[in-house]
Amino acid sequence: MKAKFILFFFLILTIGIFSCKKEEVVIPNLNSTVSSDKPNNMSELTSAASFSWQTVKNVKVKIQGSHFMTATIKNINGDLYFRGVIKPNIKLETNITIPTSINDVIVQYGQFSKKVAISNNTIDCIFDLNSF
Repeated sequence: MKAKFILFFFLILTIGIFSCKKEEVVIPNLNSTVSSDKPNNMSELTSAASFSWQTVKNVKVKIQGSHFMTATIKNINGDLYFRGVIKPNIKLETNITIPTSINDVIVQYGQFSKKVAISNNTIDCIFDLNSF
């Protein structure tokens, strides 16, 4: 009985060891102009000429308001990029750095807010509370 148990144990162990093989999956890259050779180090790494490695961009900020209030610039998720005080009828101009993936921001002026598209790496926003 004990010999059968040991034999059964080694049989299961042998099957377990030889059945665990990692298979390499090869996915063909059709219409590729990049060499399929794997680089050995970073200096051999190549990319398309149009590829940008930058993850952030500099954006010019222009905000003007009709009252003395705090202005903030946030992304859609609420992450803060800028906070400053706006003086009445004087345009605040500064530069901020934001992720390249951001195309729209929320500009808040006191309790008022606007969704503003970033155009030509510029955020331009005017709050005229006298018109409300």
